[in-house]
Amino acid sequence: MIGILLIVLVAGMLFLLFWPSFGGRISRKDQIDYRKRAANYRHGRFRNEADIKLMKRVKRKEKNQFVSREPIVPKEMLPVGTPKLEGVPKKEKLTVTWFGHSTFLVQMEGKNILIDPVFSNCTSPVSFLGPKRFSTLPMKAKDLPHIDLVLITHDHYDHLDETTIREIEEKVTAYYVPLGVEKDLRRWGVKEEKVTNFAWWEEKSEFGLTITCTPAQHFSGRRGIDQNKTLWCSWVIKSDSHQIFASGDGGYGTQFKEIKKRLGSFELALIEAGQYDVAWAEIHMKPEQSYQAGIDLEADVIIPIHWAAFRLANHPWNDSPVRVVSAAGDRQEKVFTPRIGETITIGQFEQGEDRWWR
Repeated sequence: MIGILLIVLVAGMLFLLFWPSFGGRISRKDQIDYRKRAANYRHGRFRNEADIKLMKRVKRKEKNQFVSREPIVPKEMLPVGTPKLEGVPKKEKLTVTWFGHSTFLVQMEGKNILIDPVFSNCTSPVSFLGPKRFSTLPMKAKDLPHIDLVLITHDHYDHLDETTIREIEEKVTAYYVPLGVEKDLRRWGVKEEKVTNFAWWEEKSEFGLTITCTPAQHFSGRRGIDQNKTLWCSWVIKSDSHQIFASGDGGYGTQFKEIKKRLGSFELALIEAGQYDVAWAEIHMKPEQSYQAGIDLEADVIIPIHWAAFRLANHPWNDSPVRVVSAAGDRQEKVFTPRIGETITIGQFEQGEDRWWR
């Protein structure tokens, strides 16, 4: 029996150390660089600006707050749209296509920007385990047009997918990632010269855009024993004509007002509004907080994200848009909820009555 346990233990350790999906390793040289650039990097790990708990104990009454007759997983496949993607997008247009959860293709200034690309059917280190996607996507990663820039917000599996990265690598010009995530991309075969890493508030101008890495209140890790060894972030994408915010994951805090104060207001904000729970309330916003974050950012349009793809919490699958729209009150026209796969042009699209998730 002891021999079997030792074999299992060794096999588990080897799996954690060498399975490619767990990503790369951060060297001593990397740590020195991170310390110089990031005030929130101490003793080999990143920290949030606020002193928060990733998980907290909750009373049984609080645990039951999401008990509902509404299903956690949709009873039927979700309806999807057909992407209308121009290989070289028109410079004057700002269009976005949602591929469920947090994956977006943003087309602006004639460039294609892919955010948190996950096109796999489940989110885990292995392809046959983990939460399964609610619906079939209307296109595959390999069928995407040329991608000028990929933005990654953090290294969790529902935002950074090894299979997708390998599938799109040949068509991507550049990757922008928070500190440490560059090691994962290198492990998966991405050329070093394609990848730029960022600390919070660092920025780079390229492709006619200025990209700023901005704070988020979250955490990181892919193998359980590497928590917070890589940074997490949100992103601001600015051109002469447009400014967009992409939240990634995170709890509500003062960072949204600070981002607006430093960088100005936004034409569009893609804001996390799903997979929340009282147990992790400080690292995932409730929908009402998501709407408030959009107000703090002074966003003209808010698109709730981080829902309609995977079950990662116990609330009804469509609770996110229901509550964000409700929070908007008489300003519901600010909240866009396009179908998965639907391409919309900001400034031309009108939400109307098509709340397909009802």
